[in-house]
Amino acid sequence: MGWTSYDIDRATTTDQALREEMTQQGTDGASWEVIDSATVGATWYAIMSRTLPTGEAFHYGLVCLTERRNFGPSTEFSYKDMTEGCGPFYYDAPLRLINKLDQLAPNPSPAAAQWRAKCRETRAAKAAKERTKRETRAQLARYISAQFKGATHANATN
Repeated sequence: MGWTSYDIDRATTTDQALREEMTQQGTDGASWEVIDSATVGATWYAIMSRTLPTGEAFHYGLVCLTERRNFGPSTEFSYKDMTEGCGPFYYDAPLRLINKLDQLAPNPSPAAAQWRAKCRETRAAKAAKERTKRETRAQLARYISAQFKGATHANATN
């Protein structure tokens, strides 16, 4: 339940480091692969695939909190990973990942389903906030333009 830390090259991105770390081949023949991922701030979201030796595959969402500390030519990279089934309290996963998860794993656990729903709610709230900002800016621009035209017209007639 703690953090995993190791040194990486400074030029290595969070996505590169975690894809390498999470893509694994088990000694029993099982494997793990990153299907898709996105970094939002210092949080990495991914869709993982676990394939059993029988060929049966399972998909799940993964959330990794990350931290980087630069020391000279290298960087100490740290991450804390949790699956969507843990009910992580981080809801900025892009909708493309959530939608893809729904296609690959349509019957998530209750905690995973709740996490996906919260991600959708968070994205919808952010989109509404951005829409309001754009509309407010447009209204302000129209108001200023009207005031400027009115002032210019009044000055020209006096």
